[in-house]
Amino acid sequence: MNDLFTSLYELFGYIPDFSDALYETGVNFPVGVLMLIISAVGMAVYYYVIDHPKFVRWYNWFFVVCVLAIINFGIAWAMSDGALYNHFQEINQDIPYGMMDFLTYALVNATWTVAFTFIFSMCMKWGSTNCKRTPF
Repeated sequence: MNDLFTSLYELFGYIPDFSDALYETGVNFPVGVLMLIISAVGMAVYYYVIDHPKFVRWYNWFFVVCVLAIINFGIAWAMSDGALYNHFQEINQDIPYGMMDFLTYALVNATWTVAFTFIFSMCMKWGSTNCKRTPF
């Protein structure tokens, strides 16, 4: 499964040594699974829990998507930083990657969050009482 998520993340943001190190530590799998779970749960909450006429507007849906993307951005950054820190700590080296590497990885995760959130939204909206026409 690590290969599946690695291929997704490397599709938009392959960074030669950084991506290889993430693959070796296996961090892509838990980050990817959390991204899918958070996206699905976020849309389920929007369509089935929040499901109120006041939240039928597209910008409310967009706000939820942005919140989910920000959450997954933070998770990707924190988990990749932690995994690489532990990996390089074991071999007594400093992390040779900069902030831009972690930023790119987290932005790619946020981009996939938006894509999968849209897919989950299209699948879940039909069961909603009030928000079935949101975002369109």
